[in-house]
Amino acid sequence: MIVDILCIKKLLMTNNFSEIFLDQTKENILKIFGNPIDSSPQRKNNKEILSYGVLQIYLFNSLVKGFTFDYQKEKYFDVDFTLLKIHQDEIVKFLMTTGIEYVEDIQLSFQVGSILKVNKVYLGFSDGFLTIFGMCE
Repeated sequence: MIVDILCIKKLLMTNNFSEIFLDQTKENILKIFGNPIDSSPQRKNNKEILSYGVLQIYLFNSLVKGFTFDYQKEKYFDVDFTLLKIHQDEIVKFLMTTGIEYVEDIQLSFQVGSILKVNKVYLGFSDGFLTIFGMCE
């Protein structure tokens, strides 16, 4: 899967990313992506985690409650996901042009970058380029 600016724009407008969306069943995720590389079971109020390398899917009672793509982990996994270079300015310009409200979340800032929050979606930038993104309830 190649993640480009159009994929991110769709995520920001629809809260859906490719074939992943909130409240999707675990059964559907397994049909789409197959068995995960690693997983952690649900324990009480902690979510179950299905790990596909750079992709982590979080489930509660077998329903998707969030996901994260973390391309900082790319060097550790043989991945089928490629993130094309997407600059933060390109995302901000899109958000401003479309009138989509966003917030720069200083509390979640990491490493040398920043986090933009748009409704349930967050986008993390390092050195001005998208390196992590996801969605959660």
